[in-house]
Amino acid sequence: MDRPIDQHHHARAARQQRRPGVRRCLLLGRHGVPAIAVLMIVGHLCGCGSPEKESDGRKNQVSGLERLLSGEGQVSVNGSQPASMAIETVVENPDGSTTLLTPTPAHVIAHTRKCLYDLNYDLLLEQLIAQETKKTYTDRGLDLQECADWFSDNLRDVLLVLNRMSGGMSSPNVVSKQSGKYLEMRIYGRAAEGMRFTTVEMTQEMGQFKLLLIH
Repeated sequence: MDRPIDQHHHARAARQQRRPGVRRCLLLGRHGVPAIAVLMIVGHLCGCGSPEKESDGRKNQVSGLERLLSGEGQVSVNGSQPASMAIETVVENPDGSTTLLTPTPAHVIAHTRKCLYDLNYDLLLEQLIAQETKKTYTDRGLDLQECADWFSDNLRDVLLVLNRMSGGMSSPNVVSKQSGKYLEMRIYGRAAEGMRFTTVEMTQEMGQFKLLLIH
């Protein structure tokens, strides 16, 4: 039986055959305006190839993630620090499923980091990605799993921005702007040096924050 990571790569290879040359990760910008941010990715630049080569590359990609997720700036999902994270935000349901609560932006970042570290793209797509983003995919005839592919291809850079952002939410290097239900968080100054992504956008759905865009 294939491991989950192998199943992900087999399905991914099939999607790439249907869409040769270019892969897209389309996310919805604020105020309902469609946005494409680092989203038109030419296949050979992504290292697209055989499932075997992708699997080997994936092992190298995952190597060292412990360092990205530990040390200064780490956010514990259910820990006692910071205070805003002290409430229980991972609910184990009687049927064995898991519900992730995201009452603050910090919870979105913490849960997203954990899902990426665990390579749990299914949980990430199901519970942390905004419905507006999902609708953009379906409206454009795209498979939502292509979003998982984008996270996989950009794993280290995404974790880097999430890690720095979680460690500096109260610092002047992270500036937040809110407009209605939409929130933009951006890393500025020296903290943003050497980073591909510096901005995380979220929206609120029924009192819960959801991930809208990373760019």
